[in-house]
Amino acid sequence: MDTNNRNASHKDGSIMENRLLSIYDATYPNPQDLKQIQLNQLKVKLLFSDNVANDLKQSFDQRQIKKMIPHREPFLLVDNVELVNLQLRLIKATRKIDKEDPVFRGHFPDYPVYPGVLQQESMFQTALILLYFLLNETAEPPVEEQVTNAVGTRIYDVFHLSAVHPGDLMTIRCGIIEYDSLIATAIVQITVNDKIVTIGKGEFCVI
Repeated sequence: MDTNNRNASHKDGSIMENRLLSIYDATYPNPQDLKQIQLNQLKVKLLFSDNVANDLKQSFDQRQIKKMIPHREPFLLVDNVELVNLQLRLIKATRKIDKEDPVFRGHFPDYPVYPGVLQQESMFQTALILLYFLLNETAEPPVEEQVTNAVGTRIYDVFHLSAVHPGDLMTIRCGIIEYDSLIATAIVQITVNDKIVTIGKGEFCVI
């Protein structure tokens, strides 16, 4: 992506929000809409519906994800990517919470709850996968390893609205608000059985 395109992408992201939620009414969002989304809306409405156009030819799993981001087991916390929309800068992914995950031995022995910080990690690993597609201007997973490395620089406006338990399937919806070749800002939402459990925003720096 050339400098002009990167700057345009960063600038375009500075306006984006309410219409993203109106997809329920079959109104599709623009990238300019994401930033206007209010947190109280994210708590009660899906970030986007499954009616959004999908640029992927087929969903893909961790075999392809490992070619795109640097995370590995036991800290690779995205299982499958089901939807990518490059024009609207959207992605949907899933993570199945293993009932045998050792974290539940301590969090908590009598009432196992998946830690919020690990939910956040899943959220922003998903965002990094989306950034790979945006920076490479493709919806095709790479054939060979082509990792996009990044570090989180800021997580804010995170709300954990309901507990996630062993065996739950988390669906992670993410939109990139703005990005260039160095910095990206994402808004992310997790649902379990269509119930919104976690929302948040974050920034990360490509290295």
